[in-house]
Amino acid sequence: MRTRIWKLTALALALLLALTGCSLIEVDQEMDNAEAVATVNGVNITKGEVMDTYQYYQDYYAYLNYYYTGNSDISSQLESIKDDVLEAFIRQELVKQKAAELGLDTLSDEDKATIEAQAAEKLEQYAADEIEDGHVNTEGMSDEEAHAAALAHLEEEGVTLEKLIENETTTFISDRVRESVIKDVAVDESEIEEDFNKKVADNQSAFANSTYMYEYYHTNGTTVYYNPEGYRTVKHILLKMNDDQKSELTALQDELDSVEDMIADLEAPAEEPEEGETPAEDGAAEGPSEDETPAEGEAAEESAEGETPAEGETTEEAPVLTLDDLTARKAELEKSIDEKKAEILASFTEKVDEINAKLADGAAFDDLMAEYGEDPGMQSEPSMTTGYYVSASSTMWESAFTEAAMALKKIGDVSEPVLGSNGVHIIYYNSDVTPGPIDIAEVHDDLAASLLSTKQDEAYEAEYQNWYKAAKIKKYPGRLG
Repeated sequence: MRTRIWKLTALALALLLALTGCSLIEVDQEMDNAEAVATVNGVNITKGEVMDTYQYYQDYYAYLNYYYTGNSDISSQLESIKDDVLEAFIRQELVKQKAAELGLDTLSDEDKATIEAQAAEKLEQYAADEIEDGHVNTEGMSDEEAHAAALAHLEEEGVTLEKLIENETTTFISDRVRESVIKDVAVDESEIEEDFNKKVADNQSAFANSTYMYEYYHTNGTTVYYNPEGYRTVKHILLKMNDDQKSELTALQDELDSVEDMIADLEAPAEEPEEGETPAEDGAAEGPSEDETPAEGEAAEESAEGETPAEGETTEEAPVLTLDDLTARKAELEKSIDEKKAEILASFTEKVDEINAKLADGAAFDDLMAEYGEDPGMQSEPSMTTGYYVSASSTMWESAFTEAAMALKKIGDVSEPVLGSNGVHIIYYNSDVTPGPIDIAEVHDDLAASLLSTKQDEAYEAEYQNWYKAAKIKKYPGRLG
């Protein structure tokens, strides 16, 4: 009887699950999402609020890990990711509570209108990005239809005007709280001067050990606070060689480098024999030791495979080049390189003459640089305006360019055409660089703004940490799975 009741109960339960299983799963999911993963002064932060962000960062760090290592396993990082995400949500809730405490969460109609306008602008930008990035298929659609399709796709992804207004409201109120904390933070002139002097000293020390760093800072737009001695700025028009010219010249130069290396090896002094070691006679190869003498009947020489050459077969050995052979070859290569350079320079004569004629007629070098130049560095800031920073000890530029730039006598001078590894340079002496610290007035406002921002960040973070310590906070990272 008991068994029959159990079977009927099991059958009823199975039918119930079949009829309402989907609803039970939904209820379980709702319960799971409602579970607290942290509390801030008694206010729950639920799993449902956090999971999308947590999953996003899992995917993001998995992608980064795969990009840099080829392995998407981030299991060792999950605990720190959980903690970072929970801390972000705790911060948001704690600031929200502080805003209410300070009466900063009340919004006027003007505030609401500002927030709604910002949210609407963001939504329009997201819709435009969806279309531009091809996230929605808009083929054959009018602009209005494409816009509607983009908005529909964004809604599927959870991006709606209402959600953006909610986010913008949170940001608006958070900014109010931050402003209330940092409103009295300021920097004075002594702090600005102290920061400037530190940057000058740091630059002076760094540039004393690296001219490359000084020149690189200027080309990439990093602020320089100290100029070493001996620098000038130059601009240039680069006329690029074609691929054949470049490969022919490069091949000759590579062979010359190899020959010079072999000459250096032959001219290097012989190593001193270690104590107790008897050196072989000069010019004689050291013979085999007694243990290395071939056994009777064994061939004295073997082929590369270790086999004796067959009867009538000969083995070819690479000719041994003497110092005289190499010196003669070096002279031949140097002559060939000079001839090739002269040939390449001659191929640019017509264009160089055209540029020089325009200069003689009063054309501005900058205009000709824009018209003829093929160096990307001279087509982008800051170098397009300031030029390249060059000194006799420069390491950033090839020697042909540096020597020609430093040979110019006065500002405004233009060099003869100079052949470098990329092509022909026509170099213009742009300015002299005053050595020593720059004028603090040039960077005063930027330093003040940077110092103020740093001090404000530090002041706000210190105050937030005070709130955090005073709050009753509990975290349950394990509930994130």
